[in-house]
Amino acid sequence: MPNALAGSSSPYLLQHADNPVDWLPWGPEALALARDRDQPILLSIGYSACHWCHVMAHESFEDPDIAGLMNQHFVNVKVDREARPDLDALYMEAVQAMTGRGGWPLTAFLTPSGAPFYGGTYFPPAPRHGMAGFPQILEGIAAAWRDRRDEVLASAARLSSAMREAFALASDPEMPDARTLAGARSALLALVDRSAGGFGRAPKFPQPAALGFLLDLSARAEDPEASRATQAALDAMARGGIWDHLGGGFHRYAVDATWSVPHFEKMLYDNAQLARLYADAARRDGLWIRDRAPRAVSAGADVRDPGALGLEALPALAWGPDRNRRIALATSGYALRELQLPDGGFQAAQDADTPDGEGAFFAWRPEELAESLEPEDRMLAAAWFGVEPGGNFEQGATVLSSRRDPASLPDLAPATGVARLGARLGGIYRRLRERRALRDAPDTDRKQILAWNGLMIDALARQSAGLGGPEGDALYLAATRSADHLLGQARLPDGELARYWIDGRAAERGYLDDHAALSGACLSLYEARFELRWFLAAQTLAEGMLERFADRELGGFFRSGPHHEGLIVRQKPLDDGALPSGNALAADLLLRLHALTGEARYIQAVEATLRLARPMMERAPIASAAMLRVLASWQVGMRALAVVGDPASGADALLGELRRRHRPGTVVAWAPAPDDPAARRIPLLADRRPPTGKAAAWFCRGPVCELPVTDPAALADLLDA
Repeated sequence: MPNALAGSSSPYLLQHADNPVDWLPWGPEALALARDRDQPILLSIGYSACHWCHVMAHESFEDPDIAGLMNQHFVNVKVDREARPDLDALYMEAVQAMTGRGGWPLTAFLTPSGAPFYGGTYFPPAPRHGMAGFPQILEGIAAAWRDRRDEVLASAARLSSAMREAFALASDPEMPDARTLAGARSALLALVDRSAGGFGRAPKFPQPAALGFLLDLSARAEDPEASRATQAALDAMARGGIWDHLGGGFHRYAVDATWSVPHFEKMLYDNAQLARLYADAARRDGLWIRDRAPRAVSAGADVRDPGALGLEALPALAWGPDRNRRIALATSGYALRELQLPDGGFQAAQDADTPDGEGAFFAWRPEELAESLEPEDRMLAAAWFGVEPGGNFEQGATVLSSRRDPASLPDLAPATGVARLGARLGGIYRRLRERRALRDAPDTDRKQILAWNGLMIDALARQSAGLGGPEGDALYLAATRSADHLLGQARLPDGELARYWIDGRAAERGYLDDHAALSGACLSLYEARFELRWFLAAQTLAEGMLERFADRELGGFFRSGPHHEGLIVRQKPLDDGALPSGNALAADLLLRLHALTGEARYIQAVEATLRLARPMMERAPIASAAMLRVLASWQVGMRALAVVGDPASGADALLGELRRRHRPGTVVAWAPAPDDPAARRIPLLADRRPPTGKAAAWFCRGPVCELPVTDPAALADLLDA
């Protein structure tokens, strides 16, 4: 019989609905049952695309004997970390404090009141490699609860007290400054892997916020070291196995130091951040805009269907100067093709596992290449993708990479010169994609998580802002479809934003990052095509975020609002993790809004948040890189550009100059005429009248604006000063 998870909306919880474990979802009923039975809670937290979550489920939760021990001694509670980030962060902090390590599946043992006293991550079904077996853990915890209750409760009380102290952050009396930024730059560059790219050793994560911080430094001023470190990481990831060379999109992380073998799940949030990062890198180098420049205004009524544009896996990747642009568009194309649903929302993730095993969908053996390609193409494909006997993965298979210099390949096929190599490789890509499509594909988590969708909408909007032609229009349309859907449908009965939307219903109450990311995405949509409704939506969401989550006494923002469940600690997320921290997203949003509106409350909240985050930025810059990007924009001063005038009178050219390059810490507003509604609703545009018949741009830092300019070259000089 299915357990109590059968009625859940979470795909992860539904994966466990047929376990012989008497699972309950987190909630008052589970806590009350633990009190009534006088039993501890066994809390298991994971997510649907998590490989080791599947392993522990198969080994332990599907085993009748282990399930019997769990049911006998514990009230068993299952939590989807993506649906309840507050519970995940709280109990992850507890397990890390107890064991020095964390990860998923997260296993925590709690008192009936929810206080943690023991925990870990994955436990094997029997003792293995120095690890106790899960049955031994269960019996030991049950015995301690029965025979040494006082010790257990005392331990839980000490840990809860320590966690309250750790989360009770106070605002620093001093603002972080240029020394904080310089120290973070040095610390991050010291972590760079000079041989393989990226930061640190295995396992190796993309770290888009840290790379974005270094990219911003190289865009603001000449910084060759930061520029080299950023591009080396971008190249290493795109050439290695963490990039899906046939289907597009990035896997979660690499298990090795050389980016060769990934942990195969694909997460929306990774691809959203990396799509933006690669596009910013292309814009930094002046290689983003191609063909027709973007127009000043396009309401999205006549844009083309994104599916008709061929924004798909990168065919015959040539490592030329436009490689960042290619990867950015291919990453967005992957999300549009495989993650966006007809209603516009983006699904959360694709699994690492298939019935044939982890990674089986993505890896290739030499004989599989031979079965898929004509004889004259097999050697070329094997050399290009690095497929060799024995492989670099399980069962002699190889995870595809493309690290060869194209100029070194024609000798493998004498009839193919460098000029024809691209077309030939393109055919190989197509045939391998067709062959791979016959395999069992990984499952997809259908949840549309608002924060993650916000990051993807933001990436698409930023790309469309600097991209002309049908590609830019298609990206903008895809972004607006998602935002319209989520703002209109992903709401609870009381009108509040939901955490996620799935199968026609909203679930859970939205957190800080949901409000901040979606609001920031709306602001980027406004800057992409200047539809006033997106600015108004961004400001409305920002005001709601301030009302629900701001700590008006000590600064910063809480993860949860007043209507969320009260836990033993109310957290203020400052560390990035896989996503930018909620506080960094909130501070970035408000800094941008302040530049457009001059609203004092916004900059006051930003500065209080920066003071709160100063110790972490100085102690652990790689864990607070998103906040460092906000600090950098605040430190040098946000730049705001007000453009007034009809597109045909020069506004297109002025806006195109702004969008030609990556200029961090810059916002823009446009109105076709001084009496346009945008000029009445956006303070930056108020009372701006072009001195001549041509469109004009006002370049501002804070309340001080330069004289208006009408010449794009003069505007470029101001922007680059």
